Amino acid sequence: MKRLSFYLVAFALLPLSVAETGAEASLEAYGYRYRVQAILDGRVKARMIIDTGSSHTIITPKIARKLGITNLSKAPSIPLSSAGGVEWMRLVTLQSVTIGGHETKMVEGAVSSRLGRGVDGLLGMNFLGDYSHIIDGRQMKLVLKPAYETGELYGEKNQAWWRQRFSRYQRIIKKYTSIRDKLENGSPPMTAPVSKKGKTFTDKEIGAIIMYYKGLRAELARRAKALSMPLSWQNGR
Repeated sequence: MKRLSFYLVAFALLPLSVAETGAEASLEAYGYRYRVQAILDGRVKARMIIDTGSSHTIITPKIARKLGITNLSKAPSIPLSSAGGVEWMRLVTLQSVTIGGHETKMVEGAVSSRLGRGVDGLLGMNFLGDYSHIIDGRQMKLVLKPAYETGELYGEKNQAWWRQRFSRYQRIIKKYTSIRDKLENGSPPMTAPVSKKGKTFTDKEIGAIIMYYKGLRAELARRAKALSMPLSWQNGR
């Protein structure tokens, strides 16, 4: 409750000009949190809890099926943190997430069956981080203003956004490649920080995670090339 109050006070102190120029989406109360409607992949409506503590945008198995994601058992598994704690989840890719007219493409997603009733997913920072966002608890609205639309733009995103995306994918690929190399050299399996006792990464799981992020990086590079984006922007520095 204290954390929620802090956020409301902080958001209330932000300049009114941000709220006036940003796109708005209606909020619904969900316990001590807020729920907003999103459109996934341009066609599937989903009731999403706003979760600034989650790095990924998370969906339920039901929503995954509506999106045509069927082979979840073959998707890479990874421990992810959200407001509800740490859980092993299957990684998926959302082609787009749209809220209040704002769209982010190629969103890293994960699937969880522990989100509770009346919830289709959690809206994480890999969407929210693209925007200056205000949660207005009094007027029950979410205000979004693009954070990466200044300067020279390619695909409606500036150099900082592109560099950040490429850097993130490369950093994760490097991390899990290092873990795999250590396993191949005889190091003990890495135990993930999750309550499921004894759960460790297997070589197969690590390989699947690496391939997932290499796929995202390759798709991002394909988009960059199609937009004739400067090659130097793919450098994460």
